[in-house]
Amino acid sequence: MFNPQNVRRRVADEQVRTDRLAQIKTANMSMVRCQWEASQMRMDPMKRQRFVEKEVANEIEQGNRELILLRRARMKEFLEAEAAGFEASLNARGLAFAKHRQ
Repeated sequence: MFNPQNVRRRVADEQVRTDRLAQIKTANMSMVRCQWEASQMRMDPMKRQRFVEKEVANEIEQGNRELILLRRARMKEFLEAEAAGFEASLNARGLAFAKHRQ
């Protein structure tokens, strides 16, 4: 098995080129990752601020819903007490009003 010198040189040259290309690709991927990380670090405070703003808006909305429910319950209580007072005053005069039965 005789390998001519030019074949060995060609194989060695191809190996060097392949190794260099692999190193270039690795360095390129490292640069891309580095750029991505840098952009993430620039965007991170903005993302965090948007997240906080959404959370605050959700809490305010939930608080408003709870407040509406509480107001409705208190208004219902008030109206029932007022109706009971009217009924009592009518009963005291000997009058009554019709109640709807279900």
